[in-house]
Amino acid sequence: MSTGKSSRLITILWAATFALAFGQLARPAAASARAALPSQAQAPDATTTGVTSTETVESVDIENDRDDSDMQSDGAQEKSERDQEKAEREQEKRERKQERAEEKRDREQERAERLEERYDDGREALDDGNYEKAREKFMELAKENGPQTDAALYWEAYAEQRLGHRQAALAAIADLKARFPQSRWQKDASALEIEVRQNTGQPSRPEALGDDELKMLAIQSLMNSNPDRAMPLLEKVLQGSATPKEKSKALFVLAQSGSPQGREIIGRIARGQSNPELQRKAMEYLGIFGGPDSRKIMAEIYASSTDASLKRSILRSYMIGGDREHLFAAAKNEKDLKLRGEAIRQLGLVGGQNELEQ
Repeated sequence: MSTGKSSRLITILWAATFALAFGQLARPAAASARAALPSQAQAPDATTTGVTSTETVESVDIENDRDDSDMQSDGAQEKSERDQEKAEREQEKRERKQERAEEKRDREQERAERLEERYDDGREALDDGNYEKAREKFMELAKENGPQTDAALYWEAYAEQRLGHRQAALAAIADLKARFPQSRWQKDASALEIEVRQNTGQPSRPEALGDDELKMLAIQSLMNSNPDRAMPLLEKVLQGSATPKEKSKALFVLAQSGSPQGREIIGRIARGQSNPELQRKAMEYLGIFGGPDSRKIMAEIYASSTDASLKRSILRSYMIGGDREHLFAAAKNEKDLKLRGEAIRQLGLVGGQNELEQ
C-alpha cells in the first residue's frame, strides 16, 4: 500500500472513532438536557392538559359521591334492620305480657269457680240441716279470703249457733264486723248476734240500739223469748217517731205473734188510733193472720165507718184472709154501688161462685 492511501485510511478510522466517541458522550448530555427542560421536551400541549385534569377531577367526584351514597345506603339498611329487630322484640314482649295476663285470668276464673262451688256446697248443707258440714265448708271458704269471705263468716256463725257453739258463733260475727265494716251482711250479723246472746242468757236491750231496723230485729227476737217485755217496746215504736217502714214492721211482729195482747194493739190502730196509712196496714195484717177475732174487729169497723177508702181496704183484707162470708154480706147490703162492685170483684177472686150466683 502506498503511503498516501495509508494516510487516508488512518484519517478515516480516526474520524470514525472520534464520531463514535462523541456520540456516546452526547446521548447522556441530551438526556440530561431533556430532563432539565420538561416544559419543552416532555410537557403536553395546554388543551390536552386541561381536558385530562377536568376529567380526572370529575371522575374523583363521581367516585366520592358513589362512596357517600354507598355509605348512606349501608347506614339506612343497618338502621332499618335495627328498627325491625326492636319492633320484633317489642312484639314478643307484648305477646308474653298478654300470655301472662291470660294465664292470670284463667287462674282467677278457676279460683272463683272453686270458691263459688264451695259456697254452694255450704248453702246446700244448711238447707239440708247438715250444720256440721256447712260449718266446715264456710270455715274453709273464709280462710281463702275470696269475695265471699264476709258471707262465709256469717254462715259459719249461723251454723255454729245451730250446733250450739255460741262462743264460736260470736267469734265469727266479731271477725266479720272487724274485717268487713261496710259489708252488706253487717245487719244480718248484728241480728244473729242478738239471738246468740239471748240464747246464752246475756241481756238484750233493743231500745239501746241506734239503728231502727236492728232495733226491730232485736224486738222480734225478744218476742220469741220474752213477749211480755217485747209488747211494750212494740207499742212504743208504734206511738213514737219511728219511720213508717219500722211501724209497719212492728205491726207485722204483733200480728205474727197471734197473742191476744198483740191483736188488741192492732185493733186499736185499725179503729183509727193512728194515721190512715198505718190504719190500712193494720187492716191488711188482720186479714193476713185472720181468725174469728180479727174478722170481728174488721166487721165492726166496716159497719161503723163512712170512709170509702177504709172500707175498700177492709174488703181487700177480707179477700186476703179468704173471708167469703163478710164479702158476701157487703155485696148484698152495701149501699155504695162502687163498694158493692168491689165486694163482688173480691168475692170472685176468692172463688165465691155460689155466693155470686145468689
